[in-house]
Amino acid sequence: MKTKMALWVGMIAAAVTVQAGVITFDGYTNGPLNGQENWNARDDFTVTSGTVQINSDSTDFYGARWNEAYSGTHFTLSTDFTFTTVEANRLTFFALGIADRGDQFGFAKGGGGVRQHSDTSYTLHFANLDQTQNSFSSPFSEADIGLNISGGVTTTDKLTLNLVYTYKGGGLWTTDVALFNGATEVATLTTDWSADVVWSDADKFLQLATARIGATSGATVNFDQVSIIPEPGTLGLFVISSAGILLARRVLLD
Repeated sequence: MKTKMALWVGMIAAAVTVQAGVITFDGYTNGPLNGQENWNARDDFTVTSGTVQINSDSTDFYGARWNEAYSGTHFTLSTDFTFTTVEANRLTFFALGIADRGDQFGFAKGGGGVRQHSDTSYTLHFANLDQTQNSFSSPFSEADIGLNISGGVTTTDKLTLNLVYTYKGGGLWTTDVALFNGATEVATLTTDWSADVVWSDADKFLQLATARIGATSGATVNFDQVSIIPEPGTLGLFVISSAGILLARRVLLD
């Protein structure tokens, strides 16, 4: 009995470890995101009722970084988001990625996101650390993301952006970017790239960014959670899955 109890305690601890990688904004104070919890962010990132809004209303890059260094060679990043105001042919991108220690603001270098391709289509985008390598998916249409323009207000469905980083050795990485609308996979993009700097074992930070093209364009991005799971979290997920199997087996046997 004691052995079984110890096993369950270990499984619960693993579950807590994995959940620690999921960042929500419940309990945050309305106003600037900067300075709340571990966030270092431009003033364009604001909290409203548990949701973070990014208002890109000038020709610039806007970034927010979660100030906790992560180590590992395999990372899974994810966020759910919507565009609520997107002017035609003006949105550049909303990006999620891993930043190095020296990049506190700006584009999520080593990250990927959704980029406007034309008035009616979009692509997934990836840029490496020094932005010398850019990759783009095949365009997908506004219908794929539920883009709706009515009375000058633009909205999208709630979308999920996933990134998986895998270190191949010798400074080489592979990043898989995927966009989902609910359970429907809208587009994917796989990019092999090399880092122009040497990341230390604890020198990787979660970062979000948005930007725009043109002096009169603007976009509002809303998201209510973001997550980063380093490689150890993969083991934790395996343990949780195993726990579920063991529980089901115990119920069946009882």
